[in-house]
Amino acid sequence: MRDKAIVTLPLGCFDEETLVIIQNPRKGVETKFAKLIPRILLQLDENMLKWVIEWAKHLKVKGFGSQDPIFPRSKLEQGKDHMTFEISNEVEPVFWQGTGRMREIFKTRSHEAELPYFPPHTFRHLAITLALKACKNGEEIKAISQNFGHEQIATTLCTYGNYPHFRLAEIINSMDFSGKQEPTMTDEILQKIKDMLLANKDKML
Repeated sequence: MRDKAIVTLPLGCFDEETLVIIQNPRKGVETKFAKLIPRILLQLDENMLKWVIEWAKHLKVKGFGSQDPIFPRSKLEQGKDHMTFEISNEVEPVFWQGTGRMREIFKTRSHEAELPYFPPHTFRHLAITLALKACKNGEEIKAISQNFGHEQIATTLCTYGNYPHFRLAEIINSMDFSGKQEPTMTDEILQKIKDMLLANKDKML
């Protein structure tokens, strides 16, 4: 999800049983072009998936309702001088105002991990890269593209599918061009991909 949609997502838009997320602008979710985006939470990491599900359940136990944020604002408490407010370790059912605080958290976590700062959108790129890597055929590529809210598969492949040179070398060097291995994609699926790319070539320029 894009960062703006994440900070405006109500708890009721996520079903922890089916892993369906409904990014619904009518419920306050700020999506690109105000589109209704029903999506499936990708199971890229077992622990991360468990944390998200447990977090949603934890908020419900705390009394958060379906209209309250799934990623709420940190609770403000009055300082010892009774003239200022301090951010506590608790949260309150209030949405963040913008994505600024989210980016501050990412900067803090990057610093703590002794890594350069990675803004939120880079994790969207990472998720798409990992998802495409898991695809075995054209149907799965199309499903992943649609799941990220792309109307055209060309957007996924051309905007998000580029690799740094070292990863490109790893992929190319590991490929078997001898023709001895059974292809994972049929000629029919490959042709469909080519047709989709040709149909959207003007948007790719």
